[in-house]
Amino acid sequence: MKCYAIAIVFSDEMKNKILHWHDDIAEVSFWSRSLVRSALQEAVLEITPQVSTETFIEISYDKYHCHALKVVKPNKVFKSQITIMVLTDEKYSPRIAKDLILSILEDYTAGRVDLPATMSKNENAEDMDKIIKINRELETTKNIMLNNINKILERGESLEKLHIKATDLELRSRVFREKTENLNSCCSIL
Repeated sequence: MKCYAIAIVFSDEMKNKILHWHDDIAEVSFWSRSLVRSALQEAVLEITPQVSTETFIEISYDKYHCHALKVVKPNKVFKSQITIMVLTDEKYSPRIAKDLILSILEDYTAGRVDLPATMSKNENAEDMDKIIKINRELETTKNIMLNNINKILERGESLEKLHIKATDLELRSRVFREKTENLNSCCSIL
């Protein structure tokens, strides 16, 4: 699960403008980063008009997803809108993206926007999502139980083999005792 970029876009009747931007495209080669960054920013500006007010949307392209929320911020002169977008890969949970957007919106309305800190805090999104964490723990527990069941079955097979050998040994010992009694009955010791 990877979050590639976070954007806060200002919109009014005339234009869209990126107010705050932070990305994590370190895996892209150094020489291509500015090209990738400008392509991401262009995509954000293209998507902004498609976002409905006060609704969460998720737009998918190939293996990338854009999660967005647009809120209206009334101004004295004109009505402005703020769109918050999170660009992620396909494994990023929409629930986590929604929580991230809401926390960014809360920080923005409080006047403390620190997208790099927010992004680094949400870097390991799997640990933030309790459902994913519980599913991971359940998967681990399931694997442990399957291993235990396999060991019990193996031990049961071993015990069954041991029981068969013990029964065979008991039968052989009876036969041996009967033969020795027959042999000893012909020779009496005084």
